[in-house]
Amino acid sequence: MQRVWSLASDGRWYSLEELAKRLVLSVVQVRMVLDFLVKYGFAEWKDELETEFRIKADAPSPCEIAKVLRYFARERRLYEGSAA
Repeated sequence: MQRVWSLASDGRWYSLEELAKRLVLSVVQVRMVLDFLVKYGFAEWKDELETEFRIKADAPSPCEIAKVLRYFARERRLYEGSAA
């Protein structure tokens, strides 16, 4: 996911094939990442044919979101442990 994000986070429209070729990944692998990014609001398809995709300009990196969630999970475990 990070490789797709790093390449495509410039706001340009990309095709699946272009990303797959540039990242040396299969179209299926890239499609799985793009489906995730679109589903959770990080990216969008240009049209209903889903021929081109781009990262939304104001979208935070999924990796940064994961770091924040891990931090909160750790803090919650610490809090619950101290309340016992």
